[in-house]
Amino acid sequence: MTNQTKILIIEDNLAILEAYTKIISRKGYQTETAFNGQEAIGKLDSFFPDIVLLDISLPDMNGFDILSIIRSENRFQQMFVIICTGMMTSREHRNYGLESGADDYLYKPVTADVLLARIKAMVRIKETEHQLRNVNKTLETKVEKRTIALQQTNQILKDEIREHEKTLEALKKAQEDLEQKITDRTFQLQKANRELRNEIKERKRAQEESLSKENHLRTAQKIANMGSFFTSLNGEILNCSDGLYSLFGYVPGQIQMDYRFLADHIFSQDIDRFEKDLQTFFKYHGPIDNEYRIVCKKGSIRELRFIATAKLHKDGKTTEIQGIFQDITERKNMERQVIQTEKLASLGFLVSGMAHEINNPNNFISFNIPILKDYLGAILPIIDDHAKIRKNFEICNMTYPDFRKDLFKLADNIENGSLRIHKIVTNLRKFVHMKSNVAFSRVDIKKLIQGCLEIARGKINRLVKTVEVAIPDNLPSLETSPEMLEIALTNLIINAAQACDKPDSFVKLLVSHNFLLDQHLVIDVIDNGCGMDAKTISRAFDPFFSTKTSKEGIGIGLSLCHNLITSLGGKIEVESQLGQGSSFRLIIPLLKKKPTS
Repeated sequence: MTNQTKILIIEDNLAILEAYTKIISRKGYQTETAFNGQEAIGKLDSFFPDIVLLDISLPDMNGFDILSIIRSENRFQQMFVIICTGMMTSREHRNYGLESGADDYLYKPVTADVLLARIKAMVRIKETEHQLRNVNKTLETKVEKRTIALQQTNQILKDEIREHEKTLEALKKAQEDLEQKITDRTFQLQKANRELRNEIKERKRAQEESLSKENHLRTAQKIANMGSFFTSLNGEILNCSDGLYSLFGYVPGQIQMDYRFLADHIFSQDIDRFEKDLQTFFKYHGPIDNEYRIVCKKGSIRELRFIATAKLHKDGKTTEIQGIFQDITERKNMERQVIQTEKLASLGFLVSGMAHEINNPNNFISFNIPILKDYLGAILPIIDDHAKIRKNFEICNMTYPDFRKDLFKLADNIENGSLRIHKIVTNLRKFVHMKSNVAFSRVDIKKLIQGCLEIARGKINRLVKTVEVAIPDNLPSLETSPEMLEIALTNLIINAAQACDKPDSFVKLLVSHNFLLDQHLVIDVIDNGCGMDAKTISRAFDPFFSTKTSKEGIGIGLSLCHNLITSLGGKIEVESQLGQGSSFRLIIPLLKKKPTS
């Protein structure tokens, strides 16, 4: 280790000697110095260094002589020698130094990094040699102990062999007696063997027939995605088919299949109903036919149909319980897909009607805004002249300059609102008839976000206490559809504001360029609102699914966001905890990609 390594520096130049000492000592090495050859030879014994940093040109002797002394004495053989010279710098000098026993040969001037690197390399070599010596010593000790043990074992084996030879003699005599008995017994066994062969042949035929039926049943269950079971009344022992193990993601025989196992794998939201149904079944022994969700070995959720009946004895008492589990996940998914398709079809019809009814009054607004601005341009010079005459002139409790500025701002907001209505209607149509010819352009993300916040300003001011926006200045260029990104981001901001339910509510909008997501821009919309549970998260992007009242929304906002961002080649990720808030992350490609249908 570094703080245990001792280094002797032999150098006749005091400036270099002092510099080497400081550089090496700062790294935790123990150092000692020698100015000439005699002093160095004395400190080889007294200091006994691990590494010698040796200069060739010394006042009283040659550095190669010191190297010769080190390599000729057995007690110095473990020392490493690094020659550091500014005089003998030819290849022949270097080869001579290395052949004479030097471990390294450096030319002055030597930088601190190179010197420390060479020392560190020698330290590693020394530590490795030390470890190898320890390992070798340990192996020698083990070999010695093993040799002694083998010698002892060999003696024991010799004793046992002698005892074995005696036993063999006794066995030989007993064998002769036994052979006669065997001859007599063989005749009896041959007769019994003929009878047994006939019985085995009959049993094998019955076993093959049973195995064939079992294979047919196993194949049928595999095709039908089901597994069967038979159990006693107390439910402690559960004999089941291989198919039942497969339904839960296990290899047959891998686990003990019983009612406790079934209860542990029933989905948490179905467990109460499952246990209640079992209690009723065990009490009345009536047939049961219900559907439950299960959690498989790898965490996936499947939907199973559970059918169970009680087998009755002649006296009417129940002897055992028989049943099956059938995987109906694909069927259920198809049913949900059909319902989803019907919802989207309804949404398309609804959007078509909404677009017509909304666009008509919005056209009046968009057509009249330029006229309104012309009127303002005509009347304001008159009011400007009046305001110059009357000092402190106010309108609607505002100074005239503020009123005049606010008047144009209101007109711009009305125009932006009209354009926003037009974009929303257009993108609602795209939501149900998504096309690939989306217009892409360079986007100023900071300006786009400010526009989204301005659109959602009403909701934010009414519901949110604090809004934090963090947009770095050195973001890479973003090429995407500004309209689609604006709609998606505005919906997420409004959704976050509506979720706020605390006095210290906040909404954070953070933009970053994550090096792990190269060529992608990341936008996080975070709130500390009501949050969502796992079930709500799983359906957050479903059309028409909403936890809000009918007055607050119909459940297409997040579904619309998901479709828009997906069509831009990006994706949405969501994390949420009930009562603590939610975080929606938009991951958008920086470069233009062909939109997906």
